[in-house]
Amino acid sequence: MFHFKGETPHPETDIEYVFTVVDFLLGVLIFATIVGNVGSMISNMNQVKGVFNQKIDAVKRYVICSMSLS
Repeated sequence: MFHFKGETPHPETDIEYVFTVVDFLLGVLIFATIVGNVGSMISNMNQVKGVFNQKIDAVKRYVICSMSLS
């Protein structure tokens, strides 16, 4: 049987089926972990950006108040 580049032969024995299923599940688990970590990083970045914006707003209010008192 000929196989083109990127194709894998179909499992024929029970141990090959078990290996294929375990390999597939491991790949899905790793992919889900990576996607979850990226989502967590984006969430943390948004939270840090929000805290930074609150501090900048406080500085702006301080500058505006100090200018109006002068």
